Amino acid sequence: MAGPLPFRPLSWPICGVSRQSTALVLIYAAALALGIVAVAPFVETHGQLILEPDMPVKDIQLYYDVLAGAALPPPAPNVYFEGHSLIYALVMRLVALVAGAPADVEMAAASTINVVNAIAHVLATVVFFAGARRLARNDVAALVLTALFALSPQIIDIDLVRIDRFMLLPLVVILHESLRITQGDPPHGAALGAALAVIAATKITGAAFALFPVTAFVILFARTDVVTRRQLVRAAATTVAVGAPLFAVLMIRFVLHPAIFIDGLRTSYGMQMSWTSVFAFTPRFYYNVDLFLTYGAVFLILVALSFALVAARSRRDPVCLWLILNLVIFSALGVAAFKYSRGGYHLVPLYLYGMAIAVRAAADYVPKHRPAVLAATVVALLIPTGVAARGFVQAAEIARQRPQSIAASRFAARDWIAAHFTPGARICMMGSSQWANPQLKGLGFHVTTQVFDFPYLDRATMAEFLPPRMDQLRAACDGIVFNDLHKTAYIGNFRTFGADARLKEWQMLLEDLERAFPPQVFMAKTPAYYVSRVEVYDLGVQAAPPDPAAGPAAHLTGAVDTAQRYGDKVSVQGWAADLQAHLAAGAIAIVTEGGTVVDGTATSRRPDVAEALKTPALQAAGFSSCVILPTATTLTVLARGVDGTWGRIGPEAVEIRDGQGAPPPWCQSQE
Repeated sequence: MAGPLPFRPLSWPICGVSRQSTALVLIYAAALALGIVAVAPFVETHGQLILEPDMPVKDIQLYYDVLAGAALPPPAPNVYFEGHSLIYALVMRLVALVAGAPADVEMAAASTINVVNAIAHVLATVVFFAGARRLARNDVAALVLTALFALSPQIIDIDLVRIDRFMLLPLVVILHESLRITQGDPPHGAALGAALAVIAATKITGAAFALFPVTAFVILFARTDVVTRRQLVRAAATTVAVGAPLFAVLMIRFVLHPAIFIDGLRTSYGMQMSWTSVFAFTPRFYYNVDLFLTYGAVFLILVALSFALVAARSRRDPVCLWLILNLVIFSALGVAAFKYSRGGYHLVPLYLYGMAIAVRAAADYVPKHRPAVLAATVVALLIPTGVAARGFVQAAEIARQRPQSIAASRFAARDWIAAHFTPGARICMMGSSQWANPQLKGLGFHVTTQVFDFPYLDRATMAEFLPPRMDQLRAACDGIVFNDLHKTAYIGNFRTFGADARLKEWQMLLEDLERAFPPQVFMAKTPAYYVSRVEVYDLGVQAAPPDPAAGPAAHLTGAVDTAQRYGDKVSVQGWAADLQAHLAAGAIAIVTEGGTVVDGTATSRRPDVAEALKTPALQAAGFSSCVILPTATTLTVLARGVDGTWGRIGPEAVEIRDGQGAPPPWCQSQE
């Protein structure tokens, strides 16, 4: 019997692959692994929540249907364009071809965003490594810098549901191709054109990132011979030839409606700048110091030393000139912009590129001691990497607990609401908070944000935003749902705007509400999408409806502005006031032959009424109600005074007219 085969170590070439090629595959595999490690704790495929402000699920659904042959409606203004939504929808269609159509397109869209953004981060990590390796010319140092990129606190702070995380991939591709240009290598024009098209078709400010390749082209064009200039022109032509058609496809709704694009761009810019009312423009060094404090002091020192060296080499090195020029440009743009936590993530690769150049330069200055110098620089880089890793572990732990947090704060609250309220109940929430609250779709409730629709970006309007009275709340809401994120932020904006009087009034209302109707509280140990506490208030049984035949009352006044039908729903708008009490009416009642529906005033603000009657409290006299009236042709509106008496406002029979276009928002919230 033959003995065991002798052990033979691997030898190169293996299967025709050289030692150098094998090492290259392994080092890129390590970079890929870093990207996967960085996103793995945050990936969700279950789509438990539809986060409306951050997840463009409606646009994705639209394009998902369009790809199946549905009509393409005109676009609406937004701070984002729609290129990413079309890409997400295309991915969903491809998955549907393989795995079948999703049972719930909304949930599938949420999962698609999360997974596609995770893939974008992983690919961005690999592309970044390629650039860092070019600059540092040392694989170990490039890997450490790549770890700093993949685990960056600035980038990890951008949740995988945010569109900015998707933008990371085209941004890094643009940076990498710009590096190739400045180093005299022909760029991959198709890749550069595609990346520019995607990023410009994603956010209204995305086109600003074209400065990276433009400055690279200009710098090298001014420094090279005629032959190289011709190559640059050809590369630029390829970039445009690929990017322009792709941009047109991704912007298809705006291409088909060019007039809307111009007006929409102005509106979108206004929407973006409206946040300047709550985000400060200071500190001025935010994008170069304050924003990067979470990386630790060693990181900032290394960056300062690196860019001092880059600046010193910029006169003779096109790469250094390009890097320092863009750092100055984008820092200046950052100084002029409002400040928020994730706003400077586009500077992260620039900082790390500067450190990569410093690694190479340090080794070049002392060639006799290159191994020792490289080892010292890698050790120095490991210090901020450890700081970033510690922050990453904390964020990953919160993400790991997210399913339990969602169950405790959202699902438990949803189940309690379903058990304690009957279908058709009016559930009031704060404006723009539905995504953070228990999601009530499919339970048959009427979810409304009108009573608590804080104009939180408008300083002047917030200063005059009076709280409703308790009787108005009871008339408008069967239940109220608050979460700790919006309850704190919206009320806190009164303090931000210096509206202390309104702050005290709103705090008093919320305290009175809590005393009168102690909430059912649902708590999680850690926040899930910024929320760890949900409060549900049951306002109890409504008062008995009024006599439908009640006539006018001397102390009650008001008007029914519109009564418009949208299918089986009727939107009723107007205002009602108690002249004797100089206050808004406590409630209105919509009477038809089919019955009576009681609703509240303060469901829409009427500053025009307050101004006309010289009574500030009457801004809360407006109502925007939506009632189910399948067959009624007329209705009557009654108002309840502060003393409890009812009286008719407006005509005895208000004609219901057919509405034009889509129903108003308060008639779209039937869940």
